[in-house]
This record gives sequence, structure tokens and C-alpha cells, in this order.
Amino acid sequence: MVSTILKNTELAQKQWDRYISSVERGHQAYQKQARLNEDFYLGGGRQWDAEAKAYLEAQGKPWLEENIIFSTVNTVIGYQTQSRMDIAYKPREEGDQAISDIITKLSLFIVDQNKYPWVESQVFADGLIQQRGYFDMRMVFDDNFYGDVQITDLDPLNVIPDPDSKSYDPDDWADVTITEWKPLEDIKLIYGPAKYRQLLKTFQEDEPDFGEDGFEEPRNKFGTSGTYNSYYRNEAGEEHVRIIERQWYKLTNRECWYDVETGEVFFVPDGMKDSEKKSIAKENGYELIKKLVKRIRWTVSTKDTILHDDWSPYDHFTIIPYFPYFRRGITLGLVDNLIKTQEMINKTYSQILHVINTTANSGWKAEEDSLVNMEIEDLEQEGSKTGLVLEYKKGRPAPEKIEPNAIPPGLKDMAASGVELLQLISGVTEAF
Repeated sequence: MVSTILKNTELAQKQWDRYISSVERGHQAYQKQARLNEDFYLGGGRQWDAEAKAYLEAQGKPWLEENIIFSTVNTVIGYQTQSRMDIAYKPREEGDQAISDIITKLSLFIVDQNKYPWVESQVFADGLIQQRGYFDMRMVFDDNFYGDVQITDLDPLNVIPDPDSKSYDPDDWADVTITEWKPLEDIKLIYGPAKYRQLLKTFQEDEPDFGEDGFEEPRNKFGTSGTYNSYYRNEAGEEHVRIIERQWYKLTNRECWYDVETGEVFFVPDGMKDSEKKSIAKENGYELIKKLVKRIRWTVSTKDTILHDDWSPYDHFTIIPYFPYFRRGITLGLVDNLIKTQEMINKTYSQILHVINTTANSGWKAEEDSLVNMEIEDLEQEGSKTGLVLEYKKGRPAPEKIEPNAIPPGLKDMAASGVELLQLISGVTEAF
């Protein structure tokens, strides 16, 4: 019993170390860029740095946000929603038509059950804005003991691909990690009361990792509470724990049936009795052998507690990535290359408004002691007001309004060229 607990503790620590290593070796930098992209898409004051806004306001200068990225991305998302493709299977051989029809109808049922068009658009938007989108496809048994196929979208900031991989295909990754916060009550429901009680022993407010961490970006959510390391208790007193769900390849000797005529290998399902294995082998003329293979291990843990550790029932990771632009491990979305141009547009329009503000009350030219109904100081203060009446002495020249300087043509040209550049870089023209 003691050795099992020690083994689980070591595995949990190993999993936590892998998570920290993956964050520091690439995912942390990705999160910062993804957060920046999100801010430039949403706008609403997020495109300007807080220090820059404070500085401009202190100088009495305006900051404007002419968010063209928002409409550009939404145009592409709208195009995607209008050009979805239906799923249909076609037969390869003459007798496959009936099977094709059944699989097509089954796929359409799964798509409808999971509201897949909405999920697909969400993943597509994640990719355009934050470089990466992820589906998660697995079996669930909440409503049906025989299982239902569940397709969901995941927050890209929560999914950590293998930092050493450079392939788009997850089959070429060594592992993939999903991290999220779960209330302790959910742990009891998903992993059982025993794991719940085990977690309670490690859940302490004075735990060294309690509090906000310095290596994760905040996630979008309805609330405004910050990010934490391994444990936290919210304002309502509900205790939460960070879950590290890792799917990873591990070498193992696996039993399989070997077809001596074709050379094909069929893996024996877990938990099958020896008599059943031998019976199937005898009926089909197979041989029972053991083969060293890479198999997916599914480990779920907190910082110091193993919640689940077993072989995955799937032949592939449940994660399916979507990267709009991909170059050997480097991911890119639509927003990345638009940020600098959007900043130029914002600064140009802010400068134009500043010029207008500073030239609106351009001043007056008036001869000394020529005014009757006010002093020069009054004209200085009231001269820009609507309905102003000036009375000047008979025979004296009338006060003259100073013509303000025109907006420099270069600023106007920059504003117009900025919009054209955004369209050119994104490929989203007015016609599109």
C-alpha cells in the first residue's frame, strides 16, 4: 500500500514537472501572443497598452481605436458559416452502398446531436484569432450506458501540444496536455469519493503554490478572478483544483492476433479472458503473439494526487487540432500580421483628432483697445463659443479670426493607406 502511494506521488510529480516544462518551453510565449491577438480582435480599449493610454490622457491627448480587425475576422467567420460541407460516405466497391448509407446517416446524427456546426465555427474562430483551435472527440456515458460520441471545442490556452514536435498530426506528438480548473465536488462525481477524500488531505490554504502564478495568462470567463497555480478557494468558499489531463505514448508489450497468411496484426482488447483469446485465434487461424508497441497512456492528476492512470481506450489522442497557417511547429492566425497595421491606424486617427482639437480655437487678431463689450482676456476664453457677439469701436478694424492650420496631408494618406494595407494583408477586400 505504501509503495503504491509513493509510486502515485512520484507519477503525479512527474506529470506536474512535464506540465511546467511544456508551459515554459513554448506555451507561455504562445499564451501571451494569443492574449494579444484576442485583445486586438475584441477592441473596446484593449488595443492600447494601459501605460500608453495613461500617458496620453495625462498629456491631454486622445487615443482612438478604429477596430478594423473585428469586422475583417467576422467577415471570414461569416463566409465559413455559409460554406459548410455536408458529410457523406461513398462506396468503394459494388456491395458497399448500404454500409455507406448507414455510416452517412450515423455521422449526420452525431453531428446534429453535438450541434457540430456551432462547435466547428467556434474552433475556426479560435484558429483565426488565437492561432490554434482544438476539437475534443470522445465517448461519454452520462445519458447512455452504451455511450455517446461527444465533440466539444477546447480553450486553446488550456491545450498544450508536445513542445518537441513539429508535425501537424497529433499521431506524431509524444503527448498532449489539457489543463483546467475543477471544483472539488466535481472530482467526487467524476473520479469517486476515495479520490475526493485523498484530495481533501492535500488541499490547504497555506500550500506553497496557493495564489496567483506568474507563468500563465488569464482565461476568458464570466468572472474576473485571476489565475492560480494548483489550488484556490473562490469568494463563495468553493474549493477548486488544477487538473492536468495528459495523453502520452508509452512502450508496452501488447498481446495481438497474428494472421499468418496476410501478415496483419489485430490487438487483443483489454480484459479478455485467455479462453476467449485462444478460441478466436483457433476459429480464424491466427497466432497469439506479443508485440512491443507504442500505446496511449491516459493520466489525470493534480499537483500531487493521481486521479486516473490507465491505458486509453482509443488508438489516437482525443484532441484534433486546427491551425489556419502552419509551418513546421509554428502556428499563425489571421490576426497576427494585422496587429502592427491596426496600431498604425489607431495612432494616425488619434493624431488627426489631436490636430483638430488643437486648431479648433485658432485665436483672434484684434487691435489694442478696439473691443467694446469685452476685454481681450474675455475674447481668449469665450472666443470659440457658438453665438458669440463682438462689439468693436467705430472706425477701428474688425477683429479677425485666425485661420487654423489644415490637417497635414500625410496623416490623411496614412489613414487611408492603413485601411488598404489591412485589406491587402488579410485578403478580405470590400467585395469580399
